Amino acid sequence: MRKVFMAVLLIGVVSLFAQIPVGTKSIGVTASIGDVMADDFGYTIGVSGGYFFMDGIEGVLGMRIQGTTADVIGDASSMVFDFTAGAYYHYPMGETFGFFAGALFGYQSGVLYTAADGYMYIPIDAGVEYFVTESFAIRAFNRFQVNLEEGADNSDYIMIGTVNYF
Repeated sequence: MRKVFMAVLLIGVVSLFAQIPVGTKSIGVTASIGDVMADDFGYTIGVSGGYFFMDGIEGVLGMRIQGTTADVIGDASSMVFDFTAGAYYHYPMGETFGFFAGALFGYQSGVLYTAADGYMYIPIDAGVEYFVTESFAIRAFNRFQVNLEEGADNSDYIMIGTVNYF
């Protein structure tokens, strides 16, 4: 038990010195694709920008396009836009690898496949970053989306993307 405690303590101490400093900015691109083996599938493409207002804590603003390849009838939506704002906590584990997690608040302009109005949601993200260079990283994360629309099911996405810190 003492060895496990020492390993956890050592990881914690090392990560304290590897924080992303205040004033760092970021620009990121993320995407996800639904079931590509199906005849019709959904996709998302998003961009985000961030600013570190504390060591390791980033304020994030983002915009995303969500669409489908399905044929829609009448006034139904085949593409919607959404906007998000929130914060991420970054936990670097060294020079090339780190974890991040956070929550955002979002608004989506409509509902795919229907003529319904927009709704609000809360995406909760958790994932890993692999730093290819000192300022460029590849992200893979899980996004659990709590939909605030009455009767709407929550959703879960696996997202991939890149981010550049400057």
